[in-house]
Amino acid sequence: MRTDSHLYALFRECPQFIFELAGIPSPGPCRMEQVTVKAISRTMDGLVTPADPAAPLIVVEFQFQRDEDI
Repeated sequence: MRTDSHLYALFRECPQFIFELAGIPSPGPCRMEQVTVKAISRTMDGLVTPADPAAPLIVVEFQFQRDEDI
């Protein structure tokens, strides 16, 4: 999240926005944090962890492209 710190701050405070913007069902209450997996040295933009431990974890990766229609 080094280059997307403003997005990380927004989604950390309100991870529900991720589901609204992506048009996918929300798992309910959750939190988002930046996580690095040391064994394979991979960093993701965010990890959404639902409050329900039985719900799946959601990896977030931001990609932006110019779109003249927006």
